[in-house]
Amino acid sequence: MTNFFKFKKSNDENVTQPKLVTKAIISSDFIKKLPKYEDKRTIIYYWGKRVINENDETPEHLPTIYTELSNVKIKEISCNRTCALFLSNTGNMYSFGKGLHGELGQGTMVVYNAEPSLIPTVTNIKQIACGYNHSLCLSNDNILYAWGHGNYNGLKCNYDRFTPTILNIYDYGDVIETTLNALSHLITDYEKSEKKKKTCTQIYAKYNQSIAVCDNNSSIYLWGETYNNYLKYIPTFFYKFQLDNKIKQIAMGKNFAVVLLVNGELYGWGDGTYGELCKSSFDDEGGCYFIYPEPLILRDANNKKLPNINKVSAGARHVLLITEDEHVWSFGDKISGQCGISGFQNIVTTPKFVELNENNQKAKKIFCGERHSACINKFNQLYMWGHSAHHKLIFTASSDFLLNQNVQPGISIQSGLKQKFNKATLIYSMLHQKVTNAYLGDDFTIVVVGGETFEKSKQGDQLSDKTFYSVQEENAFISI
Repeated sequence: MTNFFKFKKSNDENVTQPKLVTKAIISSDFIKKLPKYEDKRTIIYYWGKRVINENDETPEHLPTIYTELSNVKIKEISCNRTCALFLSNTGNMYSFGKGLHGELGQGTMVVYNAEPSLIPTVTNIKQIACGYNHSLCLSNDNILYAWGHGNYNGLKCNYDRFTPTILNIYDYGDVIETTLNALSHLITDYEKSEKKKKTCTQIYAKYNQSIAVCDNNSSIYLWGETYNNYLKYIPTFFYKFQLDNKIKQIAMGKNFAVVLLVNGELYGWGDGTYGELCKSSFDDEGGCYFIYPEPLILRDANNKKLPNINKVSAGARHVLLITEDEHVWSFGDKISGQCGISGFQNIVTTPKFVELNENNQKAKKIFCGERHSACINKFNQLYMWGHSAHHKLIFTASSDFLLNQNVQPGISIQSGLKQKFNKATLIYSMLHQKVTNAYLGDDFTIVVVGGETFEKSKQGDQLSDKTFYSVQEENAFISI
């Protein structure tokens, strides 16, 4: 049988390669019962353009598979232009790729890693975030670290940092705050008061901008290249919600951002030319640019209000939502199919329902790349749609197999050759693996499967349990 996968060999001699199991699929539309997973260790799949590992000679229509973190449960993934960052459930960070400005966080002597490696200088991390050329992490003690390009890391010195460095956020008082905000792109050095140091509770980064949430999840500070084209070298106060409106999550696009509050309401600011802010550019009431966060009107085509929002994700010019009833909605630019809906209009200003096949599967996680999207349903199955260049949608790669008279279930030659897909498509090649996480870059996709293993510290202590899978999930049925 032809081998369709190329593995990235691990340096750990004790780690064996994952076992690939091929099983017949009776129907391409309905899956009656979830399989029992044959291999439950953590495996990382990399599909698409090899921007992170340029020395990888694997063809784009094949994935590179990394097994170096087989005993690590991956909690979060974030990537910049040339490297990837992984966060484990025990608070350790791993990075690989190229980091000419220090993005790898492994010191001045390490600017390239061909495989995920531990960042040893910081531990006990709860959140990570990557911009184009810089990286951030936040500890369980709410200590913010930054490294990477000097213009964007927020450390004021304008020097590249090659290891995680503590980044403090300060409050200068209501009287002079407005003046400092206006001049922060020019002022890079002024006296600070330790008494007014802020406590950071959430971090986000995308492109060349970063966001920190402070003041008990009510205030937004930002730095880097902002949406109004200012370059702020240090974290600068931007906006504060009322104390009863706590920030749950922020999703950043190319020229806009959306803020999800704990009460399920959604706010947005920036440029909404492509419908990213649920507003038309031809609106007579001030256009589609918000300087500060404004509430977004979330109503469907029948003018019915959407249920409260639980999760949000943003691409370059589109937004995905998971509502409290676990359904997926989208709006914004759909010219590449990234909204997962049909129709001739290229700009969607009204949230549209995204169907996860005829069963309307409940969604658990959503992900947005530049022009493609993904969703993991409650049964840990992966759906993808949008722009298909470099085979980053995974299922389009089967066209190359089919043209060589190789067969993969549920895929036609014609569908594999299309440039975009506006319908959420189940990834059959991963149907017998438990998909737990993903990250969508500009022209690549990273998928993590498995995780029923334990992570060991340098001392060999077992830090996590083996309860990642449950019998209930493995025996779950999908009604048809």
